[in-house]
Amino acid sequence: MENTIHGDLRLGCSLTIGEYILPEFLKTFKDAHPDVHMQVEIANSANIINNVKDQLIDVGLIETPISDKQILVEQILKDELVLIAAPDYFPKHMTHITAEQLRELPFIMREQGSGTREVVHDYLDKAGLLLDELNIVMEMGSTEAIKATVQSGLGVSFVSRNAVKKEQKLKLLKIYQVKGIPFFRYFYIALPKNRVIKSITEHFIKELHDIIEQKVESNLIHLPAGNA
Repeated sequence: MENTIHGDLRLGCSLTIGEYILPEFLKTFKDAHPDVHMQVEIANSANIINNVKDQLIDVGLIETPISDKQILVEQILKDELVLIAAPDYFPKHMTHITAEQLRELPFIMREQGSGTREVVHDYLDKAGLLLDELNIVMEMGSTEAIKATVQSGLGVSFVSRNAVKKEQKLKLLKIYQVKGIPFFRYFYIALPKNRVIKSITEHFIKELHDIIEQKVESNLIHLPAGNA
């Protein structure tokens, strides 16, 4: 019976999830349910939340926690943000950057409304460093554009570790951690709170959890504690 599932599923993903995390999940789901017609919108987290509330999409996958009376959120995956730079940007012996050094570096940042930007803001604020204190030389709405700009040597940026696996392997970018500031975050499912959820949406969420759990058992990814 599961193989006879059909219908329309409108999915919204923030950029990091849509570009680097979700494609493999979508292939597994689509292979199992070829009669499901999927529409996937990739935008920043703020836009995804607005589209869930406006009923333009059935479910959102976002990169930042929110507090909204109209939205239910659930953690699904844990992620790490890392500082990236061109291979020769810092001295070869450097593996960590201090919070004080961050003030002097030219930053390429994601745009306002980006989940990545919000997470960076929150962690820096807790460490006593305001985002406004950084030397932000450019803002971009695409992680791919940010990686290419950083690779050119224009500056540094924070991105998901998942987004630079290929560049690390090819030695096009190097990653660094900031001393004393662990840039961890979660990815979330976002659903409308006071609206009946379509059965196909519920089925997609269940299978998404199943796929994640299978990958956890294979040590490919890590779930947050308790899968809360």
